[in-house]
Amino acid sequence: MSGQDYQKVIRELQRKKSNKQCMECGERGPGYVCTNFNTFVCTGCSGILREFNFRVKGISMSTFTKEEVENLKRGGNAKARKVYLAEWDEVHDGDMQ
Repeated sequence: MSGQDYQKVIRELQRKKSNKQCMECGERGPGYVCTNFNTFVCTGCSGILREFNFRVKGISMSTFTKEEVENLKRGGNAKARKVYLAEWDEVHDGDMQ
C-alpha cells in the first residue's frame, strides 16, 4: 500500500458513525487522530492532547505508517469508549459534589 492508500483507509474509518465526533468532547467532524489511543479528535482536543505529550496527527496533513493504519482499524472511538469509559456513569460520576 502507498501513502495515498493509507490516507483513503483513514478517510473511510473517519466516516464511520462512531468516528464522526471527537472522542474527547463530541464535536462533529474530527480532523485529527491520536495515535496513542487510536481515536479521532477535533482541533481543540488535539492541542490539549499534544500538551500532555500524546502523539496527534492531522488526517489531511500527515503521512501514516502501515502500523498506524492497522492500529486505527483495530481501534477507533467506539472501541476506545468501551475500554476507557466502560465503568463511567454519567448520572453519578458527572456530579462531583
